[in-house]
Amino acid sequence: MKTLTDTLELVFRLISGMVLFGVSAFCVFGFLASFEPGIGVMWKVGYGVLGWLCLTGAIRLLVRRRNNTVTPGSRTGKILVAGAGLYFLAVLLLFLYATLR
Repeated sequence: MKTLTDTLELVFRLISGMVLFGVSAFCVFGFLASFEPGIGVMWKVGYGVLGWLCLTGAIRLLVRRRNNTVTPGSRTGKILVAGAGLYFLAVLLLFLYATLR
């Protein structure tokens, strides 16, 4: 029965990860759309934070962890930090581009 449990866990991880990636993509679109005139800063912050959290959660679900631990020096920890950093950098660059335009 362990193989059935492992298979169900993998399917759950894949489905949940793809849903979170979809929400993250929606948040990127919402973040860009929030630069229209008359929309407050809180929408920008909300879309940015929610998108970052969804992307981090999706990466965490889809990357296989050893012994259910993620340490800062491990490969998984490096991937999570790099992914979150790149997403934050992209959001920051989009914010600066839209502000200075």
